[in-house]
Amino acid sequence: MKIIDRNYQKEQDYDKVLSFLRREYEADPHYPGWKAQRFEDMEYRLNTMYICMGSEPWHSCVHLWEEDGAIVGLCVGERKGENFFYVKRGYKFLYPQMVEWTKNNMFVEEHGRKEHTFWVCDAQRELIDILQSQQFKRSDCDVHLMEHTMTEIQEPTLPEGFRFVYGTEIKDIVLKTNISHWGFNPDQEGVENTACTEANKNRARAPMFDEQFEVMIQDPNGELCSYAYLWVDNDTRSAFVEPVSTRGKYRKCGLGKAMLLAVLRRCKENGVTRAYVEPYDVWREEFYASAGFKTYGKMGIWTLSEKM
Repeated sequence: MKIIDRNYQKEQDYDKVLSFLRREYEADPHYPGWKAQRFEDMEYRLNTMYICMGSEPWHSCVHLWEEDGAIVGLCVGERKGENFFYVKRGYKFLYPQMVEWTKNNMFVEEHGRKEHTFWVCDAQRELIDILQSQQFKRSDCDVHLMEHTMTEIQEPTLPEGFRFVYGTEIKDIVLKTNISHWGFNPDQEGVENTACTEANKNRARAPMFDEQFEVMIQDPNGELCSYAYLWVDNDTRSAFVEPVSTRGKYRKCGLGKAMLLAVLRRCKENGVTRAYVEPYDVWREEFYASAGFKTYGKMGIWTLSEKM
């Protein structure tokens, strides 16, 4: 059958993309591709946040290759210029065409040059060979691909007077968003980020969203200290961590790890057999390793700068 490529259209393609990612995951849990949860997080949360910040909708950053109406290749990125490539097993011959399409359509123009950025798993050896042949260079920063097999999860411990609370108990999206945002941005403590708030309001509409997998910690005075959420896909019985955040004044006392362990145990009670996370630096990798995650692969960032 002839293979065609076309732009993504949410109404007709959203479920098809999730099915494609789920099939490849079920065939190989270490399949070098986005999990279905990450795609849904992008569609419902991050896309909303970027639009609120003045960016174009992300749908132009998703491109499909199909054979007889079924997806066999996928190019996806959070924003233009950030490109990830995934193919169905047996379709690696599509890589050259996918790279060419992306170079022509997904570059960022800066100072009269085309800037290309591709995120490629080390397991995608054939794709790396193509990029090297075209003079792409790998940056020093790697993303660590980590999983938790859920066989043994430590008992979480909290300082005296602190306690876990869940999204089923705290419904205030603005409050929960603030706690998460302030953890990532201590310099903005006390200021609401409206883009993040709108993004999380839309996340609550996502089919996979389940507030029982939102976990927070309260201090003895009832103030929220930290926030974590795990996207649970019941179809694959897997979870994806996004995000984990602790406010600056509560760091260095084990709250982040305890919170992560608590929500992992809740996931396991609900049938989850594997959890995934993609930290992008060493200290985050060490943090997740302390909670039982193990690295199974890496993703490199490959760049090329060309004259217009």
